[in-house]
Amino acid sequence: MRKLPPLAKIIQRPSNKLELSVDLHELSDRLLRGEGTEALAERMLDALMEYHDADFGDVQLLAPDGSGLEIVAQRGFERAALSKTQNSAGRSHSQALKNKCPVVSEDIQSDTDLAPNANSLAKAGVRALQSTPLVKSDGHVIGVISTYFRKPHRLPVGTMQVTALFAQQGANRLANEPPHHGGSGAARVPGRRDGADEHHHSYDGEYAPFFRKVAQFCQLRADEIPVLSGMIRETRAFDADTEFVREGDSQDDCLIVLDGWGCKYKTLEDGTRQIIHFPILGDFVGVHARLFKAADHSFATITPSKLGVFSAERLQEVIQSHPRLGQAILWSAARDEAIMVEHLVNVGRRNAIQRLSHFLLEICKRMDFAGLGAGGDYRCPLTQEHLADALGLTSIHVNRVLRQLRERNLVSLEKGTLHIKDLSKLSELAAFDPDYLDQSN
Repeated sequence: MRKLPPLAKIIQRPSNKLELSVDLHELSDRLLRGEGTEALAERMLDALMEYHDADFGDVQLLAPDGSGLEIVAQRGFERAALSKTQNSAGRSHSQALKNKCPVVSEDIQSDTDLAPNANSLAKAGVRALQSTPLVKSDGHVIGVISTYFRKPHRLPVGTMQVTALFAQQGANRLANEPPHHGGSGAARVPGRRDGADEHHHSYDGEYAPFFRKVAQFCQLRADEIPVLSGMIRETRAFDADTEFVREGDSQDDCLIVLDGWGCKYKTLEDGTRQIIHFPILGDFVGVHARLFKAADHSFATITPSKLGVFSAERLQEVIQSHPRLGQAILWSAARDEAIMVEHLVNVGRRNAIQRLSHFLLEICKRMDFAGLGAGGDYRCPLTQEHLADALGLTSIHVNRVLRQLRERNLVSLEKGTLHIKDLSKLSELAAFDPDYLDQSN
């Protein structure tokens, strides 16, 4: 039986593979749904079994009276086999809980630690297993999530890294189920309009975009505003077209856009670039990079911009001391990953007119969330070159497609203003479904 490093070290282990971030987003997206402990545990288990390609699985939580573990969700086991499996796999569960680290047995038949229970596990159809403790951000253990396999099975290190992050997110959710809507427990936040639309709360001050962004993922209390303000160590102003994060450089700080537009991109050997994201007001930059040794992409401003700077260490402190806020920030980063996943689909599978239409609708929706839209008109500083680098087209091709959309009276982009003339027809043309941009509480 192989014990992996404690969760804190696994979570901090560097990995520079974009697919791991995509994997984490796809798993974390399951946690946005499901009400109640059992429903959430079942969604967690279904997601992890699919990710591990596992044959069986279970989620066990510590009983309130401390008497032991209680199964709250299971998949694949018959009742009789379930009891035998829990008794036989108990050592892996206890080791995971005791050491706060995942435990993996790639082949139970050759595992000396589980040898006494190998026959019982074999009768239940189990040949390999992994057990990951459910450890909240504050270090409190609430249970364990396990997956089992009929044949010898090895889970890659990157997979276990994503599993550890997912388990921590799930533990936070399981231990802090949100109250039903309609409660009156949240205090009024100074500077916010009571009864305002959830995407357009009004906050005061320089850090207002930061507050609005976090508030999209959890209802802020008055005492949490100073915590968020205290995260930002300094603000930095940059001129337009300034590159200040370069691919391959070490990146200890995280950023949030307080004003302006920027772009994330990768530069190819021939000097061309692929833009992968356009951070706008309230968007985070570099939060997911805390998992990496170095920045896996570059970042530059498009317009004069102001960014708030906070350290990864300070973010970790907030995650531990204020799990609700830390989780909201991580949800936000996961939503940014969802946008980049959609960009992969856009570039890879849609034709040019669908590609551009879909992208423009996405930008408008994001500006709506940020409070930057008004009556179908949006200030948009993106040039045809920006659009070409983001969509895998040439500037000439972008110009031609924009002209077609303008002639069809669907959309225009002129002199820094994006105007949506027929939202319904443009959405139909692009087959645009904004669910991946949903940022409701």
